[in-house]
Amino acid sequence: MPLINDFVAEIIALLKVDKRSERQFDLAWYPGVTGDEVNRYNRLAKPTLYDAAVALLGPGRSTFLADYRFNISPATDDRPFFFRFFKWSLLPQLMALHGQGGFVFVDAGYLVVVLALLQAILASGILILLPLAWLRRGEERRAAPGPVRVAFYFLLIGLAFLFVEIAFIHRFSLFLGHPLAAISVTLAGFLVSAGLGSGISKRVAARWPEAAIMLAIAAIVSLGAVYAMVLPPLFGGLMGLSLPAKIAVAVGLLAPLGFVMGLPFPLGLGRVSDSTPSLVPWA
Repeated sequence: MPLINDFVAEIIALLKVDKRSERQFDLAWYPGVTGDEVNRYNRLAKPTLYDAAVALLGPGRSTFLADYRFNISPATDDRPFFFRFFKWSLLPQLMALHGQGGFVFVDAGYLVVVLALLQAILASGILILLPLAWLRRGEERRAAPGPVRVAFYFLLIGLAFLFVEIAFIHRFSLFLGHPLAAISVTLAGFLVSAGLGSGISKRVAARWPEAAIMLAIAAIVSLGAVYAMVLPPLFGGLMGLSLPAKIAVAVGLLAPLGFVMGLPFPLGLGRVSDSTPSLVPWA
């Protein structure tokens, strides 16, 4: 620490010399700086950088971060997106300034995601819902689920898979050291283990014919809650392992959850097949 303090003091001393006046450099902030020492050469209406530094280093830090037009909060393990500065609340202001180049401040990736979502919704309506206009329901048993209930059930399965996979990809990115490794291991682990779970779905349905789906959902929720509490300290203790060992640990952790996640889809198809066989291909 003494060496670091001496180094900082030397840097501050160098900044204070008159060389800055020769090159017309403005100081933004250093320990002990006063408002009279900033904003001297390239003058702004207000010493913006100095005010921001004082706010970030003072008691008003949280308020400054919340009120700032862009998202400049530090990245954390739970929010590791250090490049994400855009706030949706800023979009109306930027749209009003589009003639003055306001959209240069919008990360194009956000707009691409929104447009892709709109395309996906339109395509889903055409390719999933529109075929119901020609679909004729076959022989039905009593209390057969209609198309809306079937669509809602399988829609929730798809969304649940996406949410769980994305959450685990983010969590495993820190553990495995790179997002690509996390994507590969997470998707492979979930798909293989879910396939194994689907493979025993008939046995599960035969043993618990009325409660199989609810038991599978309860197992998914319970395991997800346990992982949310256990994974952070577990990863902290295993961070020093080699990459192959980390991959083995990740696959082993994903397998139980993926196994039960593979049950609701075939169990739901079995219910639809028993009650409304004509809806099975559509489902």
